[in-house]
Amino acid sequence: MDITKYEVLLKVVDRGGLSQSAEDLGYTRSALSKMIASMEKEIGFPLVKRTRKGIVLNKEGERVVPLIRELLKVNTILEEEYLMIRGMSQGKLRIGSFPTMAYLLMPDILKGFNEIHPGIQIEVVEEHSLHQLETWLKQGIIDVALFSRESYHEFDWIPFMEEPYVALIPKACTLAEKEVISVEEMFDHKLILFKTQEGYDQDMMKFQEITAGTKEADYNTNSIYLVQKMVAYDNCVSIIPLSVAEDTAKWFPVEFRKLNTEVKRTIGFAVKHKENVSLTLREFLRYVKKARQMYIGK
Repeated sequence: MDITKYEVLLKVVDRGGLSQSAEDLGYTRSALSKMIASMEKEIGFPLVKRTRKGIVLNKEGERVVPLIRELLKVNTILEEEYLMIRGMSQGKLRIGSFPTMAYLLMPDILKGFNEIHPGIQIEVVEEHSLHQLETWLKQGIIDVALFSRESYHEFDWIPFMEEPYVALIPKACTLAEKEVISVEEMFDHKLILFKTQEGYDQDMMKFQEITAGTKEADYNTNSIYLVQKMVAYDNCVSIIPLSVAEDTAKWFPVEFRKLNTEVKRTIGFAVKHKENVSLTLREFLRYVKKARQMYIGK
């Protein structure tokens, strides 16, 4: 089987259609359609079906595609080994991340890594849904994910930083007179909290538990940019991670204070299995560990 056909199949499935896949790969729609048809003819049964939402895997496809992903991963590792033996540094890496983490942490990491490995191509995919990032990582659609560690995670973990949550408040807010603000006081003001379509994460739930369910946030959003503007210009308050608060205070008329209840989050890079990664990913994780020491030392 031509390995290119496997790559085409995964691209079409991940993109959900031929048009964008053809643009990404530099083929025509017709060429991609013929390659998939040829592949299905060789193996003796179809792998995809066409729906109103696009091209999706059928029952047989769902069974074999995880194996195809593993095959391509092994092939990538083999090709990279050849390149390393020849003294070359090339490869591809796909990183999934929450938008705020990508914005705050990835620029310095990518810049430093590129200076050492300029031949490696990197794609950063931003996604608000933790569940979606977890699914992509398990399926091999992304190689590594940058997110906040949850208690149920079973991924291999490379910690990068730990930080507390703080109160974000407008400069003119009466709470600005205090050095430490209670969580209960935050709920007494016009509060906006970060919440995805999957609900509050484990950290936000801790703050909810402090009020014993007697108080609710006035606003919920999955956009940190909305949080920033609502606090700066609509007299709201919020509870957000320290790094986000520090960056917000650079650009908006806001301040941040310690909370009387300390809740911390651990940010890091998750991989499916550290023992079974490409040389490219191995080099990236090695650099992340070095960058972590530099970041802590700032």
